[in-house]
Amino acid sequence: MKINFQGKIVEVNVERTSVLGKFSGLMLKTSKTKNLLFEFGDKNSSIHSFFVFFNFLAVWLDEKNKVVDFSIVKPFKFIVKSKVLLI
Repeated sequence: MKINFQGKIVEVNVERTSVLGKFSGLMLKTSKTKNLLFEFGDKNSSIHSFFVFFNFLAVWLDEKNKVVDFSIVKPFKFIVKSKVLLI
């Protein structure tokens, strides 16, 4: 997947999550797992890191795959949302 970060195109290998994959995500996985792509209908959806035992990078993209926000998420966070309101 190609994403636009600070005006540069970056190629990132990702695995699209299924409906079930959205629920399990990184829970009980190791830090060696593949990069996961979560596609949500609601642009301002949140994620959590319950039962994730490592820090990970969450990246929010717009419809043109431009990075609009990112955050390093620590284990066992109740709610993680983009600081940028996506409309």
